[in-house]
Amino acid sequence: MSVKVTKGERVNLSTANGKINTIIIEAGWEVNNTAGYDIDLETFLLDEKGKAPNESSIVFYNNPSALEGRIMYMGIVQSSNADTTKGQIKIDLSSIPDSISKIDLTLTIYEGAQKRQSFKNISKLYITISDYNTKKEILKYQIDEAYSVETALVLAQIYRYKGSWKFNAVGSGFKGGLEALCKNYGIDTEEQSVIPSSQINTQPLVQYSSNVSNKQQSQEGTKLYYSEGGLWYEGSLKNGLFNGKGRLYRRDGSLSYDAEFKDGKLNGFGRNILSNGSIKFEGYFNDDKPIKGKYFEKGKLVYEGDF
Repeated sequence: MSVKVTKGERVNLSTANGKINTIIIEAGWEVNNTAGYDIDLETFLLDEKGKAPNESSIVFYNNPSALEGRIMYMGIVQSSNADTTKGQIKIDLSSIPDSISKIDLTLTIYEGAQKRQSFKNISKLYITISDYNTKKEILKYQIDEAYSVETALVLAQIYRYKGSWKFNAVGSGFKGGLEALCKNYGIDTEEQSVIPSSQINTQPLVQYSSNVSNKQQSQEGTKLYYSEGGLWYEGSLKNGLFNGKGRLYRRDGSLSYDAEFKDGKLNGFGRNILSNGSIKFEGYFNDDKPIKGKYFEKGKLVYEGDF
């Protein structure tokens, strides 16, 4: 039976789930009558002082895997009724190194301040933890806070305590978005992607009309541009979705994904590329998830195989 958690409550995951192994963390939310929100889920890996050891300690759309696949970003999807958006993180708690004492789970709004957006317009916000193998829900934290100007939320923290992992329901919000979070955790934001993950997920292109304009056809295929003029996507489309070979670009012009797509998702061979030109992941995707390939950190191969 799932444990219902309230703000400030702490739950021993070993007690709640018996034997700790691999878990799926899911965050869900709805946007209230407002279009153009780009919200993403992040995981920060922290030491005992609450700081990230390096720039690879944030797991999100531009760094979808850490610790040789022990923690993986599973992507953002929208439910069939088009109201609820969900993001998932997969964590193998049994193999997290001792150097990681805390794992913070966060949500951020891309360019929230510039667009005058905040979590004031977000409702039905929740976080669940489930057993990856049995799919059984372990706990659920329904977040009922009344936010106002916040553009970043720390939803919860998973931390070590006397040899066990515990869950702390935080639900705290503040200004500054992802950049402020990174600075708080000691991460240099210069290398972080500027593309919101909602622009590489499963949604039809028409839903991005607030971010993209100027659709052009050429011999190379369709080209889509950011509203400010920079190239966003070039490649093949089918029924308004990415299909076939395509490339996604950041707002600064750097290449983010060079990959094969099907029905709006990464499917087939592709590469995830950092803004400095180095490869982060090279291999095969299935429905936006890396399934087999090579994972690099600072230009060095750190893992090769199945994900």
